[in-house]
Amino acid sequence: MPGPLARTIRAAWVLTIAVAAPATAASPDAIFVTKTAEAGAQGVELAKLAAAKASSTAVKAFAQRMAIDGRALTADLLSLAKSKDVRVPPAAVAPAAAELATRKGAAFDQAFLAQIVKAHDALISLLESESRDGRDVDLKEWAVKQLPALRDQLARARALAARYS
Repeated sequence: MPGPLARTIRAAWVLTIAVAAPATAASPDAIFVTKTAEAGAQGVELAKLAAAKASSTAVKAFAQRMAIDGRALTADLLSLAKSKDVRVPPAAVAPAAAELATRKGAAFDQAFLAQIVKAHDALISLLESESRDGRDVDLKEWAVKQLPALRDQLARARALAARYS
């Protein structure tokens, strides 16, 4: 029978493994990382398209800022994911970008803003869920940290979209 010191060391070892264990591919936290990275990459693609095609200078400026912010958010998330040993598959090209590319002028601007509002609503919901229910403390803190900027972007997108209603 092991002594008290051996039991304490073994308990500490088990606790260390439980806390430091990387998220598995099927864990809710890993799914959160994957979905968020995909949403970020697709948002950047939409923003790059809008920065090039938008007819409104306000929409172009918003899209340029969104592309910069989206790249930073995604890079930050991927860095955190790497530290957690979570592998993120490359994001597929958003079908929304292909459909959006066929539009021109104010119709393009309106469709872009509608897609961004919808995408931001979904992304904010995803981050709110992680901040409440996530198991990984670092991912929960990351989600909480991102929410104010995403809510601000959503408010700006809604304000711009209201001009086209």
